[in-house]
Amino acid sequence: MMRETEESLYEGEVLTGRYYVDEDRPSYGEEKQAIGEMPAEPLAERYWDDDYEWERSHDEFLDKHA
Repeated sequence: MMRETEESLYEGEVLTGRYYVDEDRPSYGEEKQAIGEMPAEPLAERYWDDDYEWERSHDEFLDKHA
């Protein structure tokens, strides 16, 4: 299965999914959401929301130098 994966990646295919499912352990995304390192809502969803106020990580640094 790993060889098929490497061949697909080499050919430029975008892969998603898991090789196995451990029902006692959350997925990587679920773990990141639980500790606050990943938003529950996909960031791409925000792009289409006209009412969303965008934040930039460098804004706080710009304020210090203004």
